[in-house]
Amino acid sequence: MYDERAEIEQTGLLDLVEVRRYLWDVRYTAEEYIALIGTFSGHIAMEEPKRERLYRQIRRRIARRPDRRVRRQWCSILHVAQAVATPGEHRTPAVRA
Repeated sequence: MYDERAEIEQTGLLDLVEVRRYLWDVRYTAEEYIALIGTFSGHIAMEEPKRERLYRQIRRRIARRPDRRVRRQWCSILHVAQAVATPGEHRTPAVRA
């Protein structure tokens, strides 16, 4: 995820750009994790025998963990800016996520 503040400001349409980052992690059981990664294009495109072998290996590895879970870290970035006001106009907040 990228900080696009410079690109936003270069348009001349928005200013007062703020960038907010949100970090969190989620702990998944093997089945929850497989359900998640099964939505990723690389896994969808994978040949089924290879995908099933991979998922079996994931199940085995997670089963060996003390809490039988895997942690995945996530990051989102939010750009918040205001429209540039022309004389007599009010500023209107704009949000780009």
